[in-house]
Amino acid sequence: MRESVFQLIKDLFPETKVKSFVVDFEKGLWQRLSAAFGIPQIHSCVFHFGQALWRKVRELGLQQVNQEHDSMYKLLQKTEDDLQPCTKKKAQALLQGEDPSTNKKAQALLQGEDPSTNKKAQALLQEEDPSTNKKAQALPQGEDLQPYTNKKALALLHEELLAEIEQMNRTWSWRKTLSSLHQAKVDALYHWTSFALSGVFMIVLLVAYSCSTKREASAFEWLLIEAVVIFLIAISNLILSLWNSSLEQQEVVRLVRSALDSIQKTTEQSSWSASNFPHLFSPLSPCVSLQWTFRNDQLLNVPIPLLVKGDIILLRPGQTTPARCKGIEVSDSTPSTILSEGEIYAPDIEESDQDFHEPSLRSALKAQKFILLETPFLKNLRLILEDHQRRPMSVIEHERFLIVSKWIERRILPVLLVVMVIVNVLRYVYLRGYVGKWTEMILVIQVHTLLPLVPLLFPVLWHLLNLYGQAKVFTAFEVAKGAKPLGEDSYDSDSSISADEARVDFQWSHVLQWFKDIVLGRAKVVTRRVNLTHVLGSVSTLCCIDKKGILSWPNPSAEKLFFLRGADTGLISGNSVDGTGDAENLQVQKVEEVKQSKKKRKHRDSGSYGNPAVVEVLDITHDQKRAFGLHFDDPSWKKYLSSLKPLGLNILANTCNLATGKWYTQFTDHVACAALENEDTVSVVNKRCLCELAREIGFSEQAVQIFELENSLGMYRQVSAEETAKEKLQRAKSFVQHKIPMPNMVSVIVRENVSGVCQMLSQGTADILLDCCSDYWNGEDIAVLTENDRKKIVDFYHRSSMAAYCTAFSYRPFSQHVSDNLEDFYIELPDKSSHQAQHDHLDLSIGQDMNLMSEPSMLWDKLRAFSMDSLFENTSISSIEDANSSYQSQCNQTFIGMVTMQYQARQDFVQMIDKLELACIRFVHFSQENEVRSRVFSEKMGLEAGWNCHISLLSDNRTQCSSTSANTSRPVSQVELSNRSNTRYSSRRSTDSFPVKEYTCMISKSSSVYEPVKSRSYSAPSIVNLDSALVKFESIVKTAIVTNRRSHMPGPEEEPEEEEEERVPLVGVEDRFEEHHETNYIDDVNFDSDDGESRHTSSYFTENTEDSFTGGLDNRAKLPRGIQNIRPHLRSIDNVPLLVNLFTDCTPETTMEMISIMQEYGEVVLCMGSSVNIQNTPVFLQADSSLAIEPMYPQMCVKQSVMVEPWDETHITPTHLASILLNIPCPLIFRRNDNTSVIHLIAEARTHLMLMRNCFYFMLCCHLSVSLVQLLSSMLLLPVVIDTQHLLWLLLVIIPMLSLSMMGNTVDPRIMGAATGKNKNHISTEVLLQFIVYFLIRFLPPTCVALLCYGLTLHSFCLADKTNSTNCSLYSFTSYIPSSESTWYENYSGGLVLAQNVLIFLLVLYFCCLSVTFIHWTDHIWQQPPTTNKLWLVTVPLILLVQCVFCVCDVVIRDRNVSRSLKLSELHPAVWIIGLMFPFIIVLVNELIKHREIKQAVRYQKRARLAFGTKLGMNSPF
Repeated sequence: MRESVFQLIKDLFPETKVKSFVVDFEKGLWQRLSAAFGIPQIHSCVFHFGQALWRKVRELGLQQVNQEHDSMYKLLQKTEDDLQPCTKKKAQALLQGEDPSTNKKAQALLQGEDPSTNKKAQALLQEEDPSTNKKAQALPQGEDLQPYTNKKALALLHEELLAEIEQMNRTWSWRKTLSSLHQAKVDALYHWTSFALSGVFMIVLLVAYSCSTKREASAFEWLLIEAVVIFLIAISNLILSLWNSSLEQQEVVRLVRSALDSIQKTTEQSSWSASNFPHLFSPLSPCVSLQWTFRNDQLLNVPIPLLVKGDIILLRPGQTTPARCKGIEVSDSTPSTILSEGEIYAPDIEESDQDFHEPSLRSALKAQKFILLETPFLKNLRLILEDHQRRPMSVIEHERFLIVSKWIERRILPVLLVVMVIVNVLRYVYLRGYVGKWTEMILVIQVHTLLPLVPLLFPVLWHLLNLYGQAKVFTAFEVAKGAKPLGEDSYDSDSSISADEARVDFQWSHVLQWFKDIVLGRAKVVTRRVNLTHVLGSVSTLCCIDKKGILSWPNPSAEKLFFLRGADTGLISGNSVDGTGDAENLQVQKVEEVKQSKKKRKHRDSGSYGNPAVVEVLDITHDQKRAFGLHFDDPSWKKYLSSLKPLGLNILANTCNLATGKWYTQFTDHVACAALENEDTVSVVNKRCLCELAREIGFSEQAVQIFELENSLGMYRQVSAEETAKEKLQRAKSFVQHKIPMPNMVSVIVRENVSGVCQMLSQGTADILLDCCSDYWNGEDIAVLTENDRKKIVDFYHRSSMAAYCTAFSYRPFSQHVSDNLEDFYIELPDKSSHQAQHDHLDLSIGQDMNLMSEPSMLWDKLRAFSMDSLFENTSISSIEDANSSYQSQCNQTFIGMVTMQYQARQDFVQMIDKLELACIRFVHFSQENEVRSRVFSEKMGLEAGWNCHISLLSDNRTQCSSTSANTSRPVSQVELSNRSNTRYSSRRSTDSFPVKEYTCMISKSSSVYEPVKSRSYSAPSIVNLDSALVKFESIVKTAIVTNRRSHMPGPEEEPEEEEEERVPLVGVEDRFEEHHETNYIDDVNFDSDDGESRHTSSYFTENTEDSFTGGLDNRAKLPRGIQNIRPHLRSIDNVPLLVNLFTDCTPETTMEMISIMQEYGEVVLCMGSSVNIQNTPVFLQADSSLAIEPMYPQMCVKQSVMVEPWDETHITPTHLASILLNIPCPLIFRRNDNTSVIHLIAEARTHLMLMRNCFYFMLCCHLSVSLVQLLSSMLLLPVVIDTQHLLWLLLVIIPMLSLSMMGNTVDPRIMGAATGKNKNHISTEVLLQFIVYFLIRFLPPTCVALLCYGLTLHSFCLADKTNSTNCSLYSFTSYIPSSESTWYENYSGGLVLAQNVLIFLLVLYFCCLSVTFIHWTDHIWQQPPTTNKLWLVTVPLILLVQCVFCVCDVVIRDRNVSRSLKLSELHPAVWIIGLMFPFIIVLVNELIKHREIKQAVRYQKRARLAFGTKLGMNSPF
C-alpha cells in the first residue's frame, strides 16, 4: 500500500525532487522512503516525538509532577524545541502557502483521484497541523490534555478569523470593482455606456467650439463651459460608482474587523465567569446554539460560534456535533472516534438480548470528551465573505434599470437621435437662410436634445436619497425599539393601522449622523450589500425560521389538566344551603339529589361497580405578560381542590426539584440515545416547570422544604414491533409526519423530615406510567382503575401528545431502601411489560373477584378504597438491589392526573402578524416540526388553518417505502385490532401470592366475558385505537358547555435536537374517519354518561374541541409535498405554494430553496430568526434582507435564573459576542427586551420609496419635456428654443430642486393598507402605454403652449421692428432667401434672447404647477392640499424667484451684444393671456387625470388584496 501511495506522489509531481522527509519513528517507513525517493534526508517528527514522550510520562506516573512543577514541563518542551528548531517554521510556511508551487501541488494532492490518499492527506493537514503545534496541541490526547482559558480561546478565535480576512483581501482585485460599470449590472449606479455617451457629447461640443470664428467665440463660449461641466459630472459619477462598489465589497470585511475588535476588547478588558454563561442544565432549544465546553478548568455552556480548534468539548449522548471533532483517547487500547459536523454522537448501549422478558439494568450513558479539529464559525464566515447566494435586486432597482438603461439609453436615445439628425439636416439643406451655423444645426442641437436623457445628476441623487432613506429607517429603528408596544386595543385585527403605529418621532441630528456614517462607510451594520429601505418598502413576505423564544415563549405552559374523580364528588358543593335559604335553592338541591339517585340506579342496571370515575379536564390560560403566569378558566375550579393537591405536591417535589436537574439531564440523554435504535421513535422531554400551577393550586415555595430528596429512579421501554407495525399501517393513508414518543418514567423518593416516611412521586409518559398504577385518587379516597378508566386516560394522552407535552403523575408510599449500586443504572422494560405489571393493591382472592364480576350490584355497594396503611401490607422493606426489585417497587402506584403543556404564542408577534395582514404582507413560518405541531401553533398565532394552509417540505420517498411495507401486514393488523374487547373490569392484581401466568389463565377460564387484556401502553399518539369499540364508551354526551375563549390544540413537544429528524408519517386521519363511518371524532371518544355532569362544570369542551384533532391533521387539498415538487407545481398547476403561511418539516437547506423559489416568482422576502442560532447564517444570506432577534432563553424552573445577562456595550457577554459574529449579514438586530414590531419601519420605508418614485418620476417627465420641446421646435422649423446656459440651468438646478421637494411628505398611515407589487424584471405593455398616454396628456399641452408663446414673442419682435428692411418674419413663404447674416442668429438675435427666456420661465412655471398634483398621488388637492409638504412650500416660491432673477440677468447680459432688443412692454398680449392663464388649465387637467389614476389604483388594490387573501387552487373545494 505504501509503495502505491509513493508512486502516486511521484506521478503527480514528476518534476519535483524531494530533499527531505519529516516522518514518525517507524523503521519500515524510513526504509521504503529511502528506496522510493533515492535516499533523501529523513527527519524525525516533533509531534510524534512529543507523543512518545508523554506516553512515557504516563507510563511512569509523572502526570502529577508535570502539573505541579513548571521545571518538568519546561524540560520536556525544551527537548521538543531543540530537537528540530526549524521544522515548525518550515511547516508553517508550507501550510501558509509561501511557496506558490508547493501550495498548488498540495491542493492538487487533496483533489487526487485516490480516495485513500485523499483521506490521509486531509487527516494529516487537519489533525497534525504544524501551525497549531503549540503547547495544548503538543500534549497527548488523554486526561492530561489541558483545556483553554476563555482569554486564550478568544485570542485563537481572533487569530483564525483575522487570517481568513487576510486571505480574502489577497483575492480581492480591481476587476470586481470595474465590473460594477457593466451595462447589464442592475444595481450599478453608473454604466460605462452612460460614461461613453457623456464623453461623446463632450467631444462634439468641443468640436463645435473649435469650429467657431473669433466673432462667434463670445456666443459659443458656453459650449466650452458645457463640455467641461459634462466632463466633470461624468468623472464624478464614475468615481462615485467605483468608490461605492469598493465600499460594498469591503463592507463585510470591515464589519468582521469590527467584530474582531469586540473580541480583542473582551480579551483585554473582561474576564468571564460561569455566571456569564447559560446554565448547564437549561433545556435545549434549537434557537440557541450552545455546547458544553471545558474552559478555565470548568465545564461551561459556551455558544458554538465562540468555539475554536483545539477546544475540549463534552458531547452528550444523542447530541449533534458542532464541528469535526475527535474523541479523546482514555487509553491506548481504546480507538478514538472522529465525528463530522452534524453527526449524532450515539454511544452503544449495553448489549442485551432483544427478546428479554424481564426488566433489565442499563448503565447510564456518559458524556464523552472530544477535541475540535476545526473552528465552527469559520464555515459561516466564509459564507458571509463569499456571499454565493446572490440576492435578487430590489423592486425599485429593477425599475430604475429598466427605465434608464433598457428604455432610455437603448431605445429612446437612438430613435430620438435619428429623428433629430434627419430633421435638422433637411432644415440646413433646404432652409439655409432660416437656420444657424452647421455646427449648431448638425452638432449642438442634437447634443442638447439628447443631453436631458443622459444621467447627469441622477446617479448622485439616487445614491444620496437611498442612503438618506436608510439613515431614516435606522434612526426610526433605534427610537422605536426602546418604545413600549401599544396596548392590545390598538391592535384590533379589524381596524386599520393608526398614525401612532406607523410614525416615529426622531431627531434630525440623529438622521444626519447616520447619513454621515453611511456615506463614509462607517456604519456598524450592512448598508450597501443590503438596502434595507428597498426591502422593507417592497416586502411581500416576512418569514420566520425560529420559534421557541421568538414566536413563542421559551417554556411551555400548562394548557389542560386531566384527572379522575368520583361521580358524587364535588358536584353540589357550591349549591349547599342552610335553613335560611330560599325555596328556589332548596328546589335546585332536590333536583340534584334526584339526578344522583337516577345515576346510581342506572349504574346498577348497567353492571358497573364501585364509585365510577368521572373525567375532569380543566382548561388553563397562559398570562401573556409573564413567562410562567397562568390561571384556570373555570371560576369554580376550587371545588376540585382535593383532587389537585396531590398533583401540586408532585410538581414541587419532582418536576420542579432543582436537585434532580443533573440526574434528569443524564437520563434524558440516555433515553434520547436509546430512541435512536428505532427510527420510528423519538425522545420526549416531559420535565418542564409547573411551579406556577402548583402555586395556583395553593402551594407555596416552602411547601417542599419538609421533604428531603433520597433517590431518583429512571425507567424506559422500547416501542414494540407490533406497535411499530400498526404505525406503518397508517402511513399508507396519510402524509402527516410524526414519530412515536419513547415511553419513559422518572420517580423520585423523598423523605419527610419530621416523620421519616418516604414517598415515591413519579411522572412520565402516560402509557408506561399507567402500567405502574393500580388505583387513582378521586379527591376523597383511593379507587380502583378499571379498564374503562385506563382507556380514557390513554386516549386523552394519545390525542394530546400529538402536538403538546402530556405528562402523567402518580405516587405511592415507599418503605424500601434503594441500593447505591443502582445510582448509575436505569431500567429498561421489555416490549410487553404491561403483561408483567404486578400490583399489590387489593387483598382479595381470585374467587372473590369472580363473584364480584358476576354480581355487579355488590361492586356498587362495596367501596374498593382502603387507607394508606393497606398499601404497605405486601410491600417488602428489603433493599432494592436489582432490576426486578426496582421495577416492583415502582408498581402499584396511585394515578393522580395529567397535565398537557403547550408553547404559547407571544402576543406582540400575534399583533404584528395581524398588522402585516392588513399591509398585504404574508407572514410565513418555516417550522422544523411536523405538520401536526406546526399547524396547531400556527393557529395560536392567528394564521389561517383551513384549506391550502400548509405544505411539508419533506420528501415522501421514505413514506412510500414505509407504506409499501405496511400494506403487507394490513389485514393481520386489522384482525388483531378487531379482536380487542371493551371490558370494564380491571386485570390489575397483586402477584405476590401467585404468578402472572396462573392468574391470567384463571381469569380466562372463570368468565367468558373477561378476555386477557392486550398491551395498553400505546405510546404512539397515532394509534388512537382504530377500532371504535376501544374508543367509544357506552354513553353518549348529551350536553356540553362551549367556552368563549378560543381554545387551541396543545402544541409541540420539546425534543432534544431530534425535532428536525421527525420524518415518519403518522396515521391518515381522513381514512381513519372513514372507518368510523363518517362520524365526528368527538362522538367516538365520548366518556360515560357520568361525565355529563363533569362537562357542565369544567371547560373540557371548547369551541375548537370538536375539530381540534381532525383540523390539526387533515389538509385535504392536494398540495405538493417535498421541496423538489414545488417548482413543477407552480409551473403546471397553480400558485398556492406561494400563498400558504406555513411550511413544515423544514431544514436550513429546504428553507433556503423555498425562499429562492419565492424570489424567482417575484416575492420580496424578509427573513427573521434567532441571533444566536449558527444554522441561520445561510438562510439570512439567501433572503432579500434579514433581521435577527435575541431569543428568550428556556429555564428548567422559574426558580432557576437564565444565567444570561442583558446586553451591555461596556461589558460584552458570551452570547452577545456570539450574536455579533453571527449577525454580520443582518441590518437589524433586536435585543431581548426591544420592541420587535417592524410596522413603523415598514411604514417609513414604504413612504420613502413612494417619495423616491414620485421624485424621479417627475424628474423623468421634466427631462422628457425638455427634449420634447427641442424636438417639436426643430419639427416646427423654429430657431433654437433652449440655449446652452438655459439647458444647464434647467437640468442642474431647477428640475433637481423641484423634484427633491417631493421628498418632504410625512408618513401617511394609509400607505400600510396598500399592497406592494411583485419584483419583476420587465415592464408590461399596459404600464408602458399608460405612462405614455398620461405623460402626453400632462406635459404635451404645457410644452406646446410654451412654444406658442415663444413664437408669439418672435412675432412681436418683427412687429416692433420699425425698419423691417430685411423682411423679418417667423415664417416667410416668398421666394426670397436671406443670407446667413440676416437670420435670427444674427440680425434678430435681440428678439431671440427675450423669446428664449420667456420660454424657460413658462416651462419652469408649468413644472411648478404640474408638481402640485404630484405631491399626493392618492388624494385630490382639495382633500390633501400640497401645502402639507413644507419642503415643497418653501422650494416652489424660491424657484420662481430665482428663475426671475436668472432671466433678468441673462437678458441684460446678452442684450449688450445685440443691435436691438425686445422689451416686455412690446410683447404680444396673447403671450401674457395664454402663458399666465394656462396654469389653471394644467391643474384642472391633471386633477382629472389623477381622478382616473386613483380609480385605477383602487381597482388594482382590490384585486391585489383579493389575490393576497385567496388560496384557491385547482384542488380547492370551492
